[in-house]
Amino acid sequence: MTGQAFFLTMSGISLSLAGFAGLLVAFRQPNQPWTRTDIWRVRRIVSRSFTCVFLSLAPIPLFALTGEEAAALRIASLILGATLLIDLVVLTPSWRREWPGDPSLYVAWLIGGSNAVLGFLNVVWGSTGIYEVALGIVLLWPSGIFIRVLRDLSASTE
Repeated sequence: MTGQAFFLTMSGISLSLAGFAGLLVAFRQPNQPWTRTDIWRVRRIVSRSFTCVFLSLAPIPLFALTGEEAAALRIASLILGATLLIDLVVLTPSWRREWPGDPSLYVAWLIGGSNAVLGFLNVVWGSTGIYEVALGIVLLWPSGIFIRVLRDLSASTE
């Protein structure tokens, strides 16, 4: 299958990023209390990284089942788009409740929603490259959160 090496690599990177969330917990100062934001960030890193693991691996067994690369990518793209859209819909009420008026929610909807639309469009196109780009965008969220947490950690230990 075209892109299989990329899918396996993305899966490995995503799984590694989920594991790095444990390092964030280990780097915290023992006397530093956990805030709602801290807990939310660690959970989002892990949940979105595992989502990316499964979305990265999905085309491989789908290809084995269908025998057609384009069909496997179309099904995987449908799963990707639906997963991202459902994630945003489920996340929105708690985000609004925890952080009312936070403009980051709109950024999440813009990026995640656009990526979901890209996934749904790829149901028609069946393109390996489009699916690979969409996976990369999925991984941006936990990567960005990880970097923000690291930045906060270094600032809090000075």
